[in-house]
Amino acid sequence: QYIMTAHQEIESIKVEYLQSSSLLESILSMENLTVVDLSNYCLTLEDLNLTGKYPKKIQTLKLKLFFQLTARGLNNLLEVCGANSLHTLSLLNFCDINGEGLTVQLPNLRELSLSCSGNNDNKYMCNNGVKSMLRICGSNLRSLDLSYGRFLVNELSEFQDILSQLESLDISGCRDITDTGLKEILRICGNSLVKVEAKYLKNVSAEYKTVVRREFGKINFTF
Repeated sequence: QYIMTAHQEIESIKVEYLQSSSLLESILSMENLTVVDLSNYCLTLEDLNLTGKYPKKIQTLKLKLFFQLTARGLNNLLEVCGANSLHTLSLLNFCDINGEGLTVQLPNLRELSLSCSGNNDNKYMCNNGVKSMLRICGSNLRSLDLSYGRFLVNELSEFQDILSQLESLDISGCRDITDTGLKEILRICGNSLVKVEAKYLKNVSAEYKTVVRREFGKINFTF
């Protein structure tokens, strides 16, 4: 608490095992803070005080291991951080987020990571979570990390207007992606893609990877 009060000039902060919502409120009230990196196992953030004095100019928000975070709690946090200022949002190793209660919009978000890489607890960002997060993004999204998630590729077509602007996509370790699924996700994402990370796709054949490299020659693939 002393550090946050006495050092308002701090622009970036990382807190492991965040203990309470009240501590988070104190952190987010720091005047010059633009980068926030947090990890926690048990907070829902539904009790986050939305009436506090927050600068609302966070540009980068990274959350890890928030297994109990609800859609309403995430919505609270995004509002407090300043939804219009966010450029980068990372939700690493999350359970699924149900869209009910997630109403905030992130019109200027450029990078979204929903990666479940390194998660050995069978906790994945699944279909509902991926769709809920994409619904709050705008057309400025340029980088999307879905690595090790579990989602239905054909349902991503709902977000083609957003995904067709992507320049970078990571679908490494997505066990549900097949040859057909890879073809479909590349169709949805359109011609703006420059880089695709697609390592450890066990259900995509080596033959089709060769076809993809040939048909999408402008994209730098990593298989």
